[in-house]
Amino acid sequence: MRRKRIAILGGGVGAITAAFELTSQNDWQTRYEITLYQMGHRLGGKGASGRNALHQQRIEEHGLHIWLGFYENAFRAMRACYEELNRPKTAPLATIDQAFKPHSFITLQEDLGDRFATWNIDFATDGSVPGVGGYGPTPIDFVVRILEILIEVISGTNLELIYQSSAHKGERSLLGRALEQAGVAFGKNALRFASRSTFVQALLDLVRETATVPEHLRAKLLSPVSTALDHLVQRVFEDFERSLVSDDDLRRAIILLDLGRVVIRGILRDRLIVRGFSAINDEDFTDWLARHGALSITLRSAVVRAWYDLVFGYPEGDTNRPGRCEAGTTLAAMMRMALTYKGAIFWEMQAGMGDTIFGPYYEVLSRRGVRFEFFHKVENLGLSPDQRYVDTIDVAVQATLKPGLSRYEPLVDVKGLPCWPSHPLYDQLEQGEELRARGVDLESSWSDWEPVARKSLKRGVDFDEVILGISLGALPYVAPELIAARKEWRDMVEHVKTVQTLAMQLWLRPDREGLGWTYPRTVMTAYADPYNTWADMTHLVERECWPNDHYPFSLAYFCGPMPDAEPIPPFSDHGFPERERERIIRMAEEWLNLYTGHLWPYATGGGSSTRLDYDHLVDPSGGVGAERLRAQFFRANIDPTERYVLSVPGSSKFRLHPGRSGFENLFLAGDWTQCGINAGCVEGATISGLLCAESLSGRRVLIEGNYDLERVFSPSAEAEVTETEEIAAAG
Repeated sequence: MRRKRIAILGGGVGAITAAFELTSQNDWQTRYEITLYQMGHRLGGKGASGRNALHQQRIEEHGLHIWLGFYENAFRAMRACYEELNRPKTAPLATIDQAFKPHSFITLQEDLGDRFATWNIDFATDGSVPGVGGYGPTPIDFVVRILEILIEVISGTNLELIYQSSAHKGERSLLGRALEQAGVAFGKNALRFASRSTFVQALLDLVRETATVPEHLRAKLLSPVSTALDHLVQRVFEDFERSLVSDDDLRRAIILLDLGRVVIRGILRDRLIVRGFSAINDEDFTDWLARHGALSITLRSAVVRAWYDLVFGYPEGDTNRPGRCEAGTTLAAMMRMALTYKGAIFWEMQAGMGDTIFGPYYEVLSRRGVRFEFFHKVENLGLSPDQRYVDTIDVAVQATLKPGLSRYEPLVDVKGLPCWPSHPLYDQLEQGEELRARGVDLESSWSDWEPVARKSLKRGVDFDEVILGISLGALPYVAPELIAARKEWRDMVEHVKTVQTLAMQLWLRPDREGLGWTYPRTVMTAYADPYNTWADMTHLVERECWPNDHYPFSLAYFCGPMPDAEPIPPFSDHGFPERERERIIRMAEEWLNLYTGHLWPYATGGGSSTRLDYDHLVDPSGGVGAERLRAQFFRANIDPTERYVLSVPGSSKFRLHPGRSGFENLFLAGDWTQCGINAGCVEGATISGLLCAESLSGRRVLIEGNYDLERVFSPSAEAEVTETEEIAAAG
């Protein structure tokens, strides 16, 4: 039997995961021939990074990339990759445990109008690791875990005193009355909780009791707890409203308490235990919180805003308007992020994302026999006359190898670690010197570089099946025939939105304390726009090649949404990328002038200055003043393939499943597909790649967490549905 020829278009997480999963099947080489077509010189998509040989082999990223502790599928695949890679024990990043390190210290910035207040959260850690062991919480598990956390919040503050005060004996009895409701179904056993010595102890014991009852009855037991929390929050807010601005601890406790009780209330009243989180996706998350009675301080809080910043959730990059994120998608992802992580909430890569992820994947896939065609830019997918198949793939050949070379070798050695360079390895290319001299960016749609050749790959000759791993923003340019042929494609590109992002990396001479940051190394968000997110990435400096007299003791990554240009010009406007880069540098100058002082008070000019003193920036070329800022790294992610995929309200239902493209030989891979998470992240792209491989191969693939919401969150019996609906509706 002839092997199927698979053409993979694009080299991001989804496409690479699909390739890795297909080639993990023992008999894959008897079934498939796999070729991956990639524009430019490197894999990675929005996760591509490079080493700049002209600047101390510094790591240059598309933005800030940190893996989360709930990325079960991504970590499982990565662990398998590193095990097969089998680097020498003395090599850098020899194992996945060396490639990722846990990080638990997080900072939010509360905007109080006249000032920012720093809110540090040190998340709990344990000895577990993501990607190992079982997984699969249900919505009711989330409710229980939220209650446990809220109880911890209450017990850690003076809120407990409210229910021990004689002035509030009447309010304290609310708990008893609420608990009596549970006794209707569970008998007088439930009433024993009302006799506990403290409000906290009663709640905690009641929550723990839910572990012993069937899932469909747990909602009934938890509803009175939700009622008790409603009364608690209302009473506390009324008593302490005037103190909320000045008392940081009290304000934050009330915000967390209110957010938790509103989420519980919403899950129960909207019957999400039965209907699934997608049932509320036509609403924005903040609007959903408001509908269920969230306090105004909660709606404006850094905790809520942090999610919108995390996912760049501002259509058109406009942070002057409220962010827009699907309620169900947001709720499910936030709870997985905060409540189900393993080991730590964040796991940081110990080199660039390209070095840590796509280098190992490339090496392993190459050894397995996957063929890589770099410098091949997909220009168009053509359909068969009956519109059932992708019949042709038009490709622009951007550069060719010098005589005697059989394949492009894309990696360079930096301190013993195979890395992707920031620029092509020109010495391997026929056109290398011209590309170098002109500074051509082969990854830019606005480049004035003309292809050296064009190919039209044909079905039945060059490929049989196609995996489309090119991101959503580029589909109108590479797949217009598909969009014209299928309404579901037109709906997807119309309703699933994307946004530009910007990034800034600063290498600074002072260490963290020397800058004036008095807390541990952190990942921070919810700060001033547009560079609203900062991570201290100083641990990466040792992977770079800095001389002693210009050694940076701090490395700061900033990122955020980037407002769209008005209008975005055609690709024939070759000067557009440089204008956009200049725009984000000007934005950085303004931002650093206004907002440095709050983060790094010792890095300003002294006194009441808020402006960054550029002399603190590392610049081995000896620049002066603003020249030192321009010597840092800035990136405007403006290309169609680089635009971050959003989850605006009502959009997920228009995403296409990786195995249901509407064309018989086309499969999809990327975080823009219907993958359950439906938010821009590595785990979503990984799940999409796994679903893609499963659909193409016809073989069941293990997907931890079971993100198919219809399968996960459907109850096992119709009787349970009916009773749970009645309980929740009465709640």
